[in-house]
Formats: sequence, structure tokens, C-alpha cells
Amino acid sequence: MTQVAEPADWSTRLAHSIAREVRRHRHAQDLSAQQLADRCGALGMPIQRSVLANLESGRRTTVTVAEVLILARALNVPPAVLLFPVGQEPQTEVLPGGYLEPAFAVDWVSGHAFIDADAADEFFETPLGLSRCHQDSVTSLRRSRRAREHARVEVVRIAAERDSDEALLMDLQQQLRIIVDQLGRDPQVSSALSHDIRLTDRRSELEQRFLSASTKRDQSRMRLQYAQDRVESMEKQVANHEKIIQGYRTKMKERDLLPPALPRELLYLDPDSVPLEDLGSPRSDGAGGAPVSAVGEPEMENSAAEVPDERPMLPDDQIGLTESEMYKVNGILDEMRPVIERAVEEAMEKYRRSGG
Repeated sequence: MTQVAEPADWSTRLAHSIAREVRRHRHAQDLSAQQLADRCGALGMPIQRSVLANLESGRRTTVTVAEVLILARALNVPPAVLLFPVGQEPQTEVLPGGYLEPAFAVDWVSGHAFIDADAADEFFETPLGLSRCHQDSVTSLRRSRRAREHARVEVVRIAAERDSDEALLMDLQQQLRIIVDQLGRDPQVSSALSHDIRLTDRRSELEQRFLSASTKRDQSRMRLQYAQDRVESMEKQVANHEKIIQGYRTKMKERDLLPPALPRELLYLDPDSVPLEDLGSPRSDGAGGAPVSAVGEPEMENSAAEVPDERPMLPDDQIGLTESEMYKVNGILDEMRPVIERAVEEAMEKYRRSGG
């Protein structure tokens, strides 16, 4: 068999690479060329079966951006994976004579990675960079708000436990006072009640229960103080995230940029914003809705499974950091957070086991 030589023109090589990925994803989904063509038509851009056949065979040497987008949607894959064969080749030609690892190339297309270091620093002042930082702050705010509500519930629950412990302690104290008074008035009472429980034994029992209840009350007080401090900390985090979001929105408006839509629960930050829930999604079955994240959940949907964002706040007077440096610092803090949480939990458990 005669081996077909690679085209000399980079744009043709790229088109052939896209065609191979379209064919590979089509076969993986057990779709015929006609079924794929029908899907494209249902999405609003018909692509004839013959066009797909010519593309996959290499007879067609061009692919438009519109075709890449519609084929990606029809195949239910991100458009960038049609451009670059992730998992299929060690490197891909992203530019004439310029090669990158395919997954890195996908990140480059989406603005998550940069070929040039200077471009990375400048990115956070671009419309996409500002929008992405804004959206990250929105996610952090929503998590902080949920964590704050959880902390408030914990305060109410622990306060109820503390009140119960206080009531038990007062009851035991009253019982002890009665027994002590009885023993003080008639030293012979204990002998007269020898057929039942002796008052002195009862007093000893109450004293032990009082000591245990007192320790438990002290622990609940400490836990309540910790929970109240946590609420205060979350309040500060919420306020900090709100300030950051409003700063991004102000900056974008000053540059005549349109800030991203806010979820309805955060419209208080910008009442003129269009609620995210009112925006439609790219057509599929005709239904609108919020965009879907990589884990299959709506981006702005409340989810109890989400871990509260307890990222430590930077001081208000923290200055001299670029947006990219702030982004990196916050990423490091996010990585540190689970370690800090585990250390706090272990310390609290050790305290409880020691009896306070």
C-alpha cells in the first residue's frame, strides 16, 4: 500500500487532523455518517453526508469554525478536542511547525494556559481574564454564603445544647443543695433511710454527675464560642468576596465591557444585571437553562455536595500583587485549606478526649 504523504500546507494538515478526530468520536459513539449529518441538521446547520465523507476521507481540505462548533455539539464533545487529539498523540501541531502536548493545546485555546509568559501576566486585564476572575469570585462568594449559613445553623444547635447543659447543671445543683440541707439538719436521717439509698451515697452520685455535667457545659461553651467565631469569619469572607466582585464589575463597566450575568441570589450586588437563570443555553433539545459544568451540575445551582470555600482572606492592605499573582496565591491557599481543617479537627478531638 502506498503511504499518503502529509500535506505541505499546515492548514490542510490541521483540517485532516480535525477530520480524524470527527471520525474517531463518531465511531466511538457508533454513529453512522448519516446519523451525524442528521444531528447537525437538527441543531440548525445541515452538513450533508457526502460532505462528511469527503472530510473524513481527506478529499476536503478545509473546515470552517462554524463546522467545528456544530460537529462538536453533535458529537457532545468540547470543540477544542476536535482541534487537538488529546490522548491520541504525544504532541500536536498547533501552529505551522509549532508543537504542544494536546491537552495543553486545549488549555491554550480556552485561555487556561499560555505559550508566552508575558501573555499570562497580561491575560488578567483582558475581557476574558476579568470575566474569569469575576466568575471565580462569584463561586467563592456563593460557597462562603453557604458556609456562613451552615455556621449560623451550628451556632443555634450548639447554643441549644449549651442551654440544655446549663439547665441540667442547675437541676443537679438544686438536688445537691436539698441533700446537703437535709444532712445538715438531721445527721441521723441517713441511718433512718438505710433500707433505701443513703443520702451520703446519693450526694456522692450527684457530685459526680455535677462534675461531668460541668465539664460537658464548659465544652459546649467552648464549641459555641468557636462556632460564633466561625460565623464572624465567614461574614468577613462574604464581605470580602462581595467587595472583589463589585470591583471587577466596576472595572469592566469603566472599560465599556459587559460584566457577566449574576445568579438571582446575588443580584443585590448589581440590581441592573440580567439574572443568570433568565439566560438561555445553546440549543440542544430546545430547553434553556444555566450552563452545565464539567461535573454535570448547573454552574450556579445550589448543591449541598459543594465544599464550602473557607479560603483565608488576604489583608485589605495587601498591595503590589498583579491579578495573576493573586490568582496563584489564592490557588495555594485553596490547597492548604484541607490541611488546616484537618489539623483543627484533630486538635478539637484531642481536647474533647482529654476532658477539656
